Amino acid sequence: MNIDFDRKFRIKDLELLNFNYWLLSVRPQQLTIGSLVIALKRSCSNLSDITSEESKELSLVFSKTEKLLKMSFSYNKINYLCLMMVDNQVHFHVFPRYDKPIALDGKSYEDSSWPKPLDLTNVIEEDNIELKVLKLLKEQSVKEKIVVGYTTGVYDLFHIGHLNILRKAKYECDRLIVGVTTDELSLSRKKKTPVIPLAERIEIVKNISFVDEVVHQDTMDKFIAWEKYKFDKMFVGSDWKGTEKWNQMEKDFAKIGVEIVYFPYTESTSSTLLRSVLYDIVK
Repeated sequence: MNIDFDRKFRIKDLELLNFNYWLLSVRPQQLTIGSLVIALKRSCSNLSDITSEESKELSLVFSKTEKLLKMSFSYNKINYLCLMMVDNQVHFHVFPRYDKPIALDGKSYEDSSWPKPLDLTNVIEEDNIELKVLKLLKEQSVKEKIVVGYTTGVYDLFHIGHLNILRKAKYECDRLIVGVTTDELSLSRKKKTPVIPLAERIEIVKNISFVDEVVHQDTMDKFIAWEKYKFDKMFVGSDWKGTEKWNQMEKDFAKIGVEIVYFPYTESTSSTLLRSVLYDIVK
């Protein structure tokens, strides 16, 4: 992130939520109660230069921002501003709008511009008002935790069964991380190399709308993965449910607050079935 921008908006001091690519913080100058800043973590001055991953995550950022403000202040509308005329950093100003006074810490605050466009020169003149807003929103944000989900697979010969599991997983979390098994790990476990190369399998999964991040799975140790990605839920095929190994995994992960969720496979298709059909065709 641009250093001057960071200092001007006191991003680290007023941080609310830390996403993978974006930071949500309280705006030092409050135009309306609950004024916030959404800033890209890396240094970048053009909106057109953000990556597809950064763009995809914005949907989650906006959703969490609006939900947090609604829980805290029950706004009527949200105004987003993305100007970057002065500050050389991709960011959005977030201004909740109100048709009635808002109470905070025993005082009442009005949106004096309502229902007209916000007057950007009309700042709430009160010492440490941003810290009062930060305190309240932090208390609310504890209730509004970002749920990170994690699942893995080879995803060879990608089919509808893969898509169904990823769709179901995304419904269960805010951010979905998918581990794609490396060729080496697949060979050591299943004694066969995937038909589709790792780079292409990753590219396919990365472009599924339900997926927020794709990583390599080069070990079957799920606790090593948790150390890296700090997920809250792990999604697994239902054929593992009730086995001795996964009964123990449930107990071990429960100690660190991770829930294991089992999904049934799509019975009509599988990579194994597709592979055998292809082999028959080749013959």
